[in-house]
Amino acid sequence: MSVRALSKAKAMAVNSAQSVENKEKFRVQLSELVEKSLDDQSEFFMKSFIFALGDDWKQVSLFIVALPERVRRTMGGWLSAVLQ
Repeated sequence: MSVRALSKAKAMAVNSAQSVENKEKFRVQLSELVEKSLDDQSEFFMKSFIFALGDDWKQVSLFIVALPERVRRTMGGWLSAVLQ
C-alpha cells in the first residue's frame, strides 16, 4: 500500500471517529434540550437560527405562541386514547 493510500485511510478513520463523537455529543445536547420547557426550547431555536430566518423570524414567534396549546390538544388527545 502506498503512503498516499495509508494517509487517506488514516484520514478516513479519523473522520469516522470524529463523526461518531459528534453524533454522541449532538445526541446528548438534544436529550438535554428536550427536557427543557417549551419556552426554553423556543429560545434555543430562535438564538440558533435567527440569522438564517431573516424577516421570517416573526412567523416563528407566532408559532411559538401557538405551540403550547397545540401540544396540550395533541398530547391530551393522545393520552386520552392511551388511557382508554
